[in-house]
Amino acid sequence: ALQMIERNYQKQGYTVEDLAQDLNMTRVTFYRKYRKSYPNDPLPADLLRDFRLQKAMSLLLTKKYSVAEACYQVGFEDSTNFSR
Repeated sequence: ALQMIERNYQKQGYTVEDLAQDLNMTRVTFYRKYRKSYPNDPLPADLLRDFRLQKAMSLLLTKKYSVAEACYQVGFEDSTNFSR
């Protein structure tokens, strides 16, 4: 799952449903298998969000991107919620 997130996190609108589809599963099946394998890890939606936030933080630390630019670079659709 993490490899798929790495490949697709920059796509705006990329969701857990898309991730599950990329893994040839329904969202429900993906969640069930994920929770069985990683019961103490964050939920897949949180994992995707946290991955994007880490990538955005890296971009911001370079001081080459504005907050809005970093937001869109990592696949967030709305910079308003991102900058809070």
